[in-house]
Amino acid sequence: MKKLIPILLLIISTGFNLNAQNLIATYNFDGNLVDELGGSTLDKFTETNDGNNHNNATSGFGSDVNGAYWYWTSSLSRGGGLWIDVNDDISESYSIGVRFSFENTETSYRKIIDYNNLTTDYGFYFYSGGKLTFYPYGTLGNSVTSNNQVVDIITTHDGTTNQFKAYIVVENVLIQELDVTDASGYAEPTLINGKPRFRFFHDDNVTGTEATPGGKVYSIKIWDGPITNISGALNNAWTGAIDSDWNTAGNWSKEIVPDADDNVEIPVSTNSPLISIGDNASCYDLTINSGAMLTMMDGASLITNGNISNNGSIQIQKSITDGTWKLISIPVTSTTAELFLGDYLQNYIEATDTWNEIIDPETVLIPGVGYAVWGADKGSYTFNGTPNSGDVSTGFTYTPTGNPAHYGFNLVGNPYPSGIDWDLLNETYGAVYHWDGSAYQSWNGSGAGAQFIMPMEGFMIAPGSAGTLQLANAHRIHPIMSKDATIAENGLVLTVGNGLYTDELHIIFNDNATAQFDLAFDAWKILTQEPDIPQIYSIMGDRYLSIDQQPATDQVQVGFTCTHSGTFLFSLDKNTWEGPVYLEDMEAGNIVDLKAAPYEFTYQAGASCDRFLLHFTTMDVAENSLFSEIRISCQAESVTIHAPSGHIVREVNIHDISGRLIYHAGQGSSNEMNIDFRSPSGIYLVTVWVDEQLFKQKIFMK
Repeated sequence: MKKLIPILLLIISTGFNLNAQNLIATYNFDGNLVDELGGSTLDKFTETNDGNNHNNATSGFGSDVNGAYWYWTSSLSRGGGLWIDVNDDISESYSIGVRFSFENTETSYRKIIDYNNLTTDYGFYFYSGGKLTFYPYGTLGNSVTSNNQVVDIITTHDGTTNQFKAYIVVENVLIQELDVTDASGYAEPTLINGKPRFRFFHDDNVTGTEATPGGKVYSIKIWDGPITNISGALNNAWTGAIDSDWNTAGNWSKEIVPDADDNVEIPVSTNSPLISIGDNASCYDLTINSGAMLTMMDGASLITNGNISNNGSIQIQKSITDGTWKLISIPVTSTTAELFLGDYLQNYIEATDTWNEIIDPETVLIPGVGYAVWGADKGSYTFNGTPNSGDVSTGFTYTPTGNPAHYGFNLVGNPYPSGIDWDLLNETYGAVYHWDGSAYQSWNGSGAGAQFIMPMEGFMIAPGSAGTLQLANAHRIHPIMSKDATIAENGLVLTVGNGLYTDELHIIFNDNATAQFDLAFDAWKILTQEPDIPQIYSIMGDRYLSIDQQPATDQVQVGFTCTHSGTFLFSLDKNTWEGPVYLEDMEAGNIVDLKAAPYEFTYQAGASCDRFLLHFTTMDVAENSLFSEIRISCQAESVTIHAPSGHIVREVNIHDISGRLIYHAGQGSSNEMNIDFRSPSGIYLVTVWVDEQLFKQKIFMK
């Protein structure tokens, strides 16, 4: 007795598919009558009468929108067709899938499968205008099959329970038509020379008035056991009828774009499917037929929730910009460093805090590991192979030696051709650190980075101990290509800029956090060595934070550094904290209310980095009588700064609301300065040095 097969049935547009270990025979009729698995042999009637009114008057091969087929016609009443002898004895328990059409279903019996080598009337028929039945049990299905209508049918017989079941797909809907108890064993095939024989598309020799017409058969598959659980759906097959766009409904057999529950098949097509930049694609199982191709552009996203069978070609493109390091990961199950030949490829070793060149082109690249790539020229790489799906595990290390700022940082990667939602992982692994081409941007519920990790993106994590990053399909998402624009409750974002670049420090008062580093809330600061990048962070002992969550406190020490000297502007970018926010510049001796105005300061490269304090209680800021006497006025195209007699307006800077320096004037020698200021209407911040004192005022230019 054959074992039961408690597996998923997937009905596909070229026939049927079950677990490969149970599929023992498959015919696709693409120019031959050969079993592709070698588990059976097929014979057909000749063009002459066999003596029992069977023949194939004509037969041959062809193809149409439904695929390749073998066709037959008959000039005799009992029809033509074929029979299959299976090498293994599966007479008691088996399943058969067949895709075919009859020229005429009419009202009489039209035999589909004969099990008794033409010696009885018993068998599987169309009857009563194209409804399925198993004679002699009398049960009649509900679905009606019309003349020349292509249908997918599966029958399954369980020798343990004696149950015979039949399913049909009509207009992309899977329907159970029959469920009968075959107590007499009429559905058990006759053994011929010890082999079960199944006859298709011709009637038996018992009742001479019956007839079976000609037709077409596209696929026959045979499995060595019954199906105990049938769930799944008709595949949505690619036709490419309109163009190559995956997201064009008219390119699919169902005339709808596949969703996460659809099994997708890609056959050979004039228009091979393309998932374009910014487009998302989803399916359950994905099958690429021999000779067929699927292409994904950089920035596209594909999520497969089931299995991938790649018998053709899947190409995934990844673009790079010239002269810039990019962190990447491998989206296919297997590739080598040869793909990057001519460019620089590196991996990062946490234990030694070093970047190592990968020189050998035969080096196998591992899904889930991150790599750094640098190309001299703008271009793209094309990954060929089966996309990663399902569980991917990547080990990471923790080595507390060397530079404390780099303890435990591991370069890992998104192994999927889709995004990852880090909001599902940050409580376990902490913050994610994205490389934006010049600096690392962190995210841990909020931050300057992004919640979503892009397809094929490499990124840093620092979980604080050795372990394994375990990714699964449940973590995958079609990503949103933007950073998080929100700030948590009781939080603020302190921004520093120099007119070219900006950096952010996120501070959030959270009663669930502690004053120490919290993996689920905080993020370290990874300082960049790129020139001209201003960098801001809070200070915790000998380490720096880019996201600092802690219970409400009176003050936070803030550090700043930049490789170049210059003038910089602190501003309060986003703020949900209702209390006061004062910035103290301990080097310059200034205290400013950041809720009232930004703060401009000068910095000398290499100077002390810990000169600032953020205060979250009201500060006593001394009033300066000179401030009330300074006048800043603006006209349509000019700004005038006037100080009392005896004082000198030495320098003026004007910034826009983003912190970008719009105008600078120095070397003033009088108490008044008139500025020709031709800029778009809006709000600007005017910073004035009168004598040795600094004053600020917002103006509105009409």
